[in-house]
Amino acid sequence: MAADAIVFDVDGTLWDSAPFFSAVLGDLAGVPHEALSRKLLRGESIVTLVIQHGVSRQMFRRACVERSEELDLFDGIEETLGRLRTGRVPIGIVTSLPGEMILIPLLEAKDLVQLFGSVIHAGNCRLRKPNPTGLRSSLSAIEVRPTESVFYIGDRDVDQQTAANAGVSFGWASWGYQHERPAGTTTVLSTAAEILAL
Repeated sequence: MAADAIVFDVDGTLWDSAPFFSAVLGDLAGVPHEALSRKLLRGESIVTLVIQHGVSRQMFRRACVERSEELDLFDGIEETLGRLRTGRVPIGIVTSLPGEMILIPLLEAKDLVQLFGSVIHAGNCRLRKPNPTGLRSSLSAIEVRPTESVFYIGDRDVDQQTAANAGVSFGWASWGYQHERPAGTTTVLSTAAEILAL
């Protein structure tokens, strides 16, 4: 393994949140899951949808935790994260999800939070992707300089742009929500296990 560090996007990269969030919000708000899922897959914010449908943040958070077993990690992700940790490769998260409302409770429920040396989210970084501030903050927290030997793993164009802006390489999670390879991709990943070869 040659990578100095690996930082991950979350939705569409680590876990399959679109059907999960649409089911939880759809049941709380009494609206069809499919319409919500389409909006999430287009990149709309789950927080915006929660507010639009009159559901409180606390209610949505509680329902997500109670139903966390329904949230699927993508194939091979859990094993890959464990092997990275065992191999002492610093790993982090950079996402636009809110931390205390959604991200941290779900990471804890899935027993993943302890694997990451840094977790950057909307609550501790106001500047959103493709601004590189979050990614640079993540690398600073795990004491790694941004170089081509650092990879940001994500599934969308905005993730590639974030990596480029931060001066790191980009691994495209082709199993995610965007089906077209982002321009400027360093490495196409067909499976989570391929992350171990970076």
